[in-house]
This record gives sequence, C-alpha cells and structure tokens, in this order.
Amino acid sequence: MCGFAGIVSLNPLERTSLLERSFKKAYTYLRVRGPDEKGIYSDKNCYLLHTRLKILDLSYSSAQPMIRKNYIICFNGEIYNYKDIKNELISKGYLFKSKGDTEVLISAWIEWGENMLNKLDGMFSFAIYDRKNKVIFLARDRFGKKPLVYCIKNKKIYFASDVRSLNCIIPGNKINQKAIHSLIRFRFIHEPMTIYQNFKKIMPG
Repeated sequence: MCGFAGIVSLNPLERTSLLERSFKKAYTYLRVRGPDEKGIYSDKNCYLLHTRLKILDLSYSSAQPMIRKNYIICFNGEIYNYKDIKNELISKGYLFKSKGDTEVLISAWIEWGENMLNKLDGMFSFAIYDRKNKVIFLARDRFGKKPLVYCIKNKKIYFASDVRSLNCIIPGNKINQKAIHSLIRFRFIHEPMTIYQNFKKIMPG
C-alpha cells in the first residue's frame, strides 16, 4: 500500500508557504499508507507527493514519483502480471533499472498509452503526468480496490489517495448532504460521491 497527492494547474502554480504546509499536512495522513519512503516532484505547473510502502523492490530504483522520459508516475497498488508485461517490453527494446512493477507500468504507458490498461491485471490507482504537454491521467483498477479522489477548481485538478489528504491541499469544503443520506440509508456512500460536495471518486475501471 502506498499513497499520493498532487495538483496540476493549467496556469503556473504559485509555490507559496501555504502550498508547502498543505502538502506537509497531507503527508501526515498519507504516511500510514507508505511509511518507508517519501518523494516529491514539482515543476511550474505541478506538485506531486508520494509515500511508499516497499514490497517488490526494496531499493531506491523503485522510488516515486518515478520519472521516465517526459512522464512522471505516482502509483499505489500491485500489478500481478507485471513480469509478463515486462518481458513483452524487453522484446521491444526497453531496459529496466528496477525489479518492481512501477517502472513496468510507466514503460507500458510510454509504449501503449491508455491502451495499456487492457493489459493490466491487478489492484491499482495511479497518476501519470506528462510534463511536456501538461496533461494528467488518473486511473483505478476495475474493481476499485485502491482509492483515488479528485476535485477540479480554478483551472486546477487536485487529487489524492484519500479524502483527508485531499482536504488538506484544498481546504474549506462543505459536507455533501446527499452523501450523508446515502451513508445513513445504505451504510456506504455511493460513488462517485464523497463526504464533501466538490470531491469525487475516480470510478473503477
């Protein structure tokens, strides 16, 4: 289990002390998901935070956010068939520095783009940022085992592995009364709703 949070802005992102404090606070919630390592990537349009739980590859080679070419990935989960995908990519000329599934995932994105989702067998949520074209891609596995929530506001997209972390980087949110009704009536909140009005869950698949 890992965790991540981020902001991608259409306009240049102001690197204020408030931004730094917000992500520091988000880290306090994400740390329980990934206690082994903390990583940050930022540029003028983007800020990404990742907390890592080391499982498949204990070395720094699998540290995140991971950068390959123009792409940066934050990944939570496990790709069960990553070795098969890795062998297919090796046959296409790809070289790998790590032994984990994160590098396989971002390499598969470089090779096949969104179509690589059809190849994945696993439980996952991830964010892939194209720093050249300033595009972010968010995804969850077919059954929604790994969480991912987001909010779009003021030409920015905010996202995180849990609602509490997202609330740290975009505070001042109102409670969603429909979500309360869903929780009382069904004992869970129907997706894509969350407890906050402006926060939504990425739908499974």
